[in-house]
Amino acid sequence: MPTPNILVVVMDSVRAMNTSVHGYERETTPFLRDFAADSVCYTQARAPGTWSLPSHTSMFTNRHVTDHRITEDDYIQPGNTVWEWLRDTQEYATAAFTSNPYITSDKFGLNAGFDSVVGADFTLDKHLFNDAYCPDKFVPDPECRMPTDLQYVRECFRQPDSLRSVLNGVAHTVKNADPGVLPGSVRFGVNNEATYHVNNFLEWQSGQDGPWAAFINLMDAHTPYLPQSRFDKWGGTGVKRIQADWPGDWHYFADEGIQWQRQAIEHLYDGCIRQVDQAIERLIHALREESELGGTFCVVTSDHGEGFGERSRIRPAIHTVGHGRGLAEELLHVPLIISTPDSAPGISVERQEQAATLTLLPTAIKTLVDGGSAGALFVPEDQVVAAATYDKKVQNSDNAPTGVNIDMFRDRATAVYETADGHVEKYVRWGSDTATVRIDNAQQLMRISEGDAGAIDQLEFESVEWLIEDRDAGIDAETEERLKQLGYR
Repeated sequence: MPTPNILVVVMDSVRAMNTSVHGYERETTPFLRDFAADSVCYTQARAPGTWSLPSHTSMFTNRHVTDHRITEDDYIQPGNTVWEWLRDTQEYATAAFTSNPYITSDKFGLNAGFDSVVGADFTLDKHLFNDAYCPDKFVPDPECRMPTDLQYVRECFRQPDSLRSVLNGVAHTVKNADPGVLPGSVRFGVNNEATYHVNNFLEWQSGQDGPWAAFINLMDAHTPYLPQSRFDKWGGTGVKRIQADWPGDWHYFADEGIQWQRQAIEHLYDGCIRQVDQAIERLIHALREESELGGTFCVVTSDHGEGFGERSRIRPAIHTVGHGRGLAEELLHVPLIISTPDSAPGISVERQEQAATLTLLPTAIKTLVDGGSAGALFVPEDQVVAAATYDKKVQNSDNAPTGVNIDMFRDRATAVYETADGHVEKYVRWGSDTATVRIDNAQQLMRISEGDAGAIDQLEFESVEWLIEDRDAGIDAETEERLKQLGYR
């Protein structure tokens, strides 16, 4: 079998239940729904963890979160990622295209296997002048006969910094009209990140004359949700204003009066998913036109999902907001679509309905590179395992407003998934609480008992001291600022 190219596309923060692939009522992923019909679609795929660092560590190293338990104080030892294996032993050209700081920063070691990392300079400034009035705060008067743009200008001249407020509006309009007008690394008002990274990947790929392996992480659907106007089909100006004034996820638990606002922001999230879908469509079409797709192992998935106030099925008093807290299905059930090379043995177009895990990504890649069968690559021989480790936002009690008991989010959480008759059952333990959840599909699930923790008790954890090094060397100011923009601080 010819040496396959490798392409892994991660739609950061995209949960299965909000995609057309998984029966969502909105047309958020029309291209991926059609692409899945001609590919292998895993309907019960799970992310290894509930935020970027632990999930990507598992996806790159083939180790469960229960084994590595990585936090921001840790570093992945060189030589342990699948990308290093591809580059150093299989002579692949490798590259990553993302602005996700957990991937781009040298601090964590996830970038070790890439010849080049493109996108670390990407900035997500909300506006040209962040301290001036901006379109996010403007709500047009529907009864006014004046055009909306003129209404905005009139409002700007009522502000103390009128000129910079007007320029914010001009810049916002330009970026919505044509994402390519301004310099590639400058973004404000909307997030055109998918366009930026797809363009960079296609330019890099066109220059390769041997086997290549690329990783693309698209952050458009990660908070803050800033869809371009043509994809903002369900949100609009009013919801953007709600997001601009949102005090932060912890406040959801302190003030019941604002909980509806987080739920409203989901409309913007859906627009961002639609935006990512369009970018992937352009990417796949470009590879197909260059006759590259048929020789490429292509994986489209997500590293974790997102919560908008859904009640926990393990601890009903807790709601799922953002990500990185607990093990809710909204955070773990993710899309997974693979397209295998035309020459791969065992290829079939089908829906895989067994419990599957992204922890097997390195195994899947090595299997195909070594000429193995392209069967149920992401279905383990035993159980699917997911677990929670926590970022600085959860570790630091200073982040929580008065009245929020942050300790209830810090308990160790582990889940085991097993395929049953026509559905998947999830056995989960969060601290001393246990539950069993039945998942028929991404839209239908329910708690069926307080739980049998036997499946979790039987797990055998492997010591991976050789994989993770405790290196609390601090995070540079640029990475710290980017993490703050993404809500990790």
